[in-house]
Formats: sequence, structure tokens, C-alpha cells
Amino acid sequence: MRGKGIVIKENFMVLYSGHKSGKHEVRAGFYVSRHSINNLLDFEPVNERICKIMVKLKHYNLTLISTNAPKEETNEVAEEEFYSCLEKVCDAFPNSDMKRVGKESYLYPACGGQSLHNVTNDNGK
Repeated sequence: MRGKGIVIKENFMVLYSGHKSGKHEVRAGFYVSRHSINNLLDFEPVNERICKIMVKLKHYNLTLISTNAPKEETNEVAEEEFYSCLEKVCDAFPNSDMKRVGKESYLYPACGGQSLHNVTNDNGK
């Protein structure tokens, strides 16, 4: 597994992205239970706001991306850099992989209805 943002505890593992300076002000990450650690195939902290893991499931592998999007009041350059990087990460997946983003009806035909929230703000759109 790649990356330095790994903390191992008795019952879980924390995988996170962070700033190169060592500050972790805008990190993204995952908590992985001890039961799932053996199924973890890869961890990649892409940058301070984006990281991804690959998990082995019974019939296929699942890649998950965790992000910490810039706040709505962030300048346009920082927002554009974030979304450009996220797009590159998503584009690197094979075309055969399913991609799911949010629950809103306008996303459903392309992405399905999988999300932890019901409404996406302007940055999410």
C-alpha cells in the first residue's frame, strides 16, 4: 500500500490523506474495521483532499474515493484544481467500472442513487 497516512489500532485502521508539510487540516480518509483489513488491496493518498482505497470483495474489487471538497467560499482556482484532480482520478478507472456519486434525481440515470446525503451543494454539483 502506498502512502504515509496509515494508523493501525487494535480494532480498526485509519487511512488518510494530508498536506505534504505534515499538517492535516483538510484531509480525507477511511476507517477500516479489523475484519476488513485483510481485504484491503491498495491505499493511495492522491493529495491533501483526495484519497482512494481498493477492497477485494467476493466476485470483484471495489474502489472507493474519499474527498474533502473545498468550501463554497474557496477561490475558483483552488476549486478548479480540486475538481480537475478528482476528474483525473475517476478517469483512471476502467470504463467497465460502475461509478456512483449522489442521490439527486438529475444524477440517477448516470450514477444511481448511492450517497450518504440527500442534497448536494453547488460544489458537489
